[in-house]
Amino acid sequence: MSRPVNAAIKQKMLEDCFKVVLKHGTFDLGIHTLAERIESSARMIIYHFGSRKNLDLELALYLDLVLMEKFKEFAMQGHHKEKLLPAFWDYVTGDKKLTALLKLSLDHVGNTGKKPHIQKTLEAQTRLWLDLIRNYYPRKNQAEFMLLLMQGALIDFLMTGNKQRGKAAISTMISLKFENSK
Repeated sequence: MSRPVNAAIKQKMLEDCFKVVLKHGTFDLGIHTLAERIESSARMIIYHFGSRKNLDLELALYLDLVLMEKFKEFAMQGHHKEKLLPAFWDYVTGDKKLTALLKLSLDHVGNTGKKPHIQKTLEAQTRLWLDLIRNYYPRKNQAEFMLLLMQGALIDFLMTGNKQRGKAAISTMISLKFENSK
């Protein structure tokens, strides 16, 4: 009978692995290299995550939570709501290693996203994003529109490398939103 996974150890391993993949800008480090960098073993990683594929998926989902925290940091720094999304956009699209991880994250989640438990996790994370955005744009339809626009702009950026098109779309959306709310 196997012993249960310790959630605190698993979370610490996830955070440590994330730091390593962010530093390198890729999920494609060998499991032994990754284990060495977090001062663990490949066996312990497999024990806690089940497989390397599961670890990569959890890293991809964790990246989304890290971005939510970064969004909160931008908001706490006093960015006025008209400048919050453009500032966050510049951060996300300005870091090459983060951009590389976002591409891989999209690929990992896209390849496994049809599984019911992954869909539930993605829906929960979407609700978290919406709750976060509603702190600055309280009307539900505006928050949903802003989130979908940001997601679409991000996918376009990751596929084409054109960050100006997304920035222009965000600026247009913000100006229309504020013109219509007067």
